[in-house]
Amino acid sequence: RVGLRFDQQTTKTNVEHLLSSVFQGGIYDHIGGGLARYSVDERWLAPHFEKMLYDNALMMELAVNVYKETKAPLLKIRVEEIVTWLTREMLTTEGAFAASLDADSEGEEGKFYVWQADEIKSLLKDDYDFFAKHYDVSDNGNWEGKTILNRLHSQEMLSNDEEEKLNTLKAILLKTRETRIRPGLDDKILSDWNGMMITSLAMASQTFAKPAWLDLAKTTYKFISKNMFTNENLHHSYCAGQITSPALAADYAHMIRASLTLYNVTGEKAYRENAQSWTKTLNDNFWCPEHGAYFTTDKSRSDVIIRGKTGADEATPNANAIMISNLMMLYLLTGDEDLREKAQKTTQAFGATIAKNIFSHLGLLGAAIDIMSPTHLVVLSTKEDENTAKEMVALAQTISIPNLVIERIKENDTLPSTSPAYGKTPLDGKSTAYLCTGTHCQAPITNALDLLTSLKDTVKSKP
Repeated sequence: RVGLRFDQQTTKTNVEHLLSSVFQGGIYDHIGGGLARYSVDERWLAPHFEKMLYDNALMMELAVNVYKETKAPLLKIRVEEIVTWLTREMLTTEGAFAASLDADSEGEEGKFYVWQADEIKSLLKDDYDFFAKHYDVSDNGNWEGKTILNRLHSQEMLSNDEEEKLNTLKAILLKTRETRIRPGLDDKILSDWNGMMITSLAMASQTFAKPAWLDLAKTTYKFISKNMFTNENLHHSYCAGQITSPALAADYAHMIRASLTLYNVTGEKAYRENAQSWTKTLNDNFWCPEHGAYFTTDKSRSDVIIRGKTGADEATPNANAIMISNLMMLYLLTGDEDLREKAQKTTQAFGATIAKNIFSHLGLLGAAIDIMSPTHLVVLSTKEDENTAKEMVALAQTISIPNLVIERIKENDTLPSTSPAYGKTPLDGKSTAYLCTGTHCQAPITNALDLLTSLKDTVKSKP
């Protein structure tokens, strides 16, 4: 986010290198797709083989944002493979996503995922040498006498024909692997983790023109909204037909973000209304009026002795960090100054702890960029020129601008008086875009390619 916002090429290059190493490393499941929870070495070779929903959601989102910048084929392939794995192994009968897959099977960690060279030779026969060369297969193995498939020694993509041949060989190994005893599945459905995946799927669907992925995101969202939301309150967990535990701040934060992402992608106002409603619940029941920021738990909880409040990230971004960006997006859509003030107070509430430990609070620092320079695109469409409006929205979504707010306004719709684009109209009867940073809008734009240029310039301008 810093690399994008301040046009720091070294920073962006480092992120690209990291993604390449992760997606070509052993931490990535080259046969079945999906990322393991973490690596136990510095090269991303040997994973802890447990697969978590949230890791894959967060890395998918990062891959999508970087792909918009680089168009790297590897990132597109890995996102497609992760979604295939999700639908094959993680999608529950209810239409949402399970929490995780265990690391071990038959009492042995990684047994489901690792290989012996002889087994691969038997399956691939004459193609063994070709496959072994590219996936680090040897008689001695690379991990405790076994082989974790990886492409760390040769991260560059091969020719299309060679990659297709490798895909064919991997499909043979996958078919055999499916006969092994599988790791256990933790099939509970968690609101916050599913919210992360909804966000990533919606973003990926638009970036890679995959409407089925958007349908998957919508189905998951509908399940949580319908089955994990009772008596005006969201719940944290669902399993075997039962909902348990009132929602934590993170559940609301990630479902609000999912709502806003779906609104950005589809323009459907119901998602925006849900985001506003859930934000009101957070503000009423989780907000700390004395010092700012959100408590982890609802004020009505009788089973919590001391209400905690933290800005530190854990395995996932902190709820307060996510809410800063959510609040700024809603501020741009509504002009409600209270939302912007809450975003600022949240950052200020953790100023001292950020200073003591920067690396535990990267979520807050990243979200602060949205306070400094929020970006809002308002597209006013006319009936006579509706195709231009659609083209503008589509092109805007190809640029990597984290938390860009896209608002589609038809001729008879009205913007709130607090919107930076309030009172602005289509120019000469043409669909017109107004690109606003904070409360200031640029000159009207009626050409989609001109809008694309302006968006790129906006990303790289200093706040």
